[in-house]
Amino acid sequence: MPRASARYARSSAIAVYFSSRPHPPVIKYTQLTDFTDSASTPALSPDGHILAFIRGDSDFMSADPIYAKMLPDGEARRLTNDARVKYNLAFSPTARRSPTP
Repeated sequence: MPRASARYARSSAIAVYFSSRPHPPVIKYTQLTDFTDSASTPALSPDGHILAFIRGDSDFMSADPIYAKMLPDGEARRLTNDARVKYNLAFSPTARRSPTP
């Protein structure tokens, strides 16, 4: 009988430990674009108000155009129209310049 009590106590302690631990927050995703092709290489402005991305079929080293969108509900606007290869978009630290590859 003492073994059963010890097992019950251990099981109870484990149950209390796991039930008292904080649960991770629920993550809610929001769709930001409605393009039929992909939007890749996202960059968020330092103030969090502008999202820049490359729109097209390629995920890396792409000649596809760069777009920018005011968050949360702005319309995506095309910023480039050239054949130069683009990757790793970034805003200047003060966000006074457009995103650059």
